[in-house]
Amino acid sequence: MAEFLIWLVAGLGAIGGVVLGRVWGRAEGERQGKREAERDAMEDKSKRL
Repeated sequence: MAEFLIWLVAGLGAIGGVVLGRVWGRAEGERQGKREAERDAMEDKSKRL
């Protein structure tokens, strides 16, 4: 029984790690996309001026 609980906790930890990684990656991607869009807008604005 104790061995089953160890496997269960390990499995839940692995699943939680995958979910956390996906959420973290998505948030980082959105931040990077926003920074890139702001940089492109600044370059475009400087070219027009």
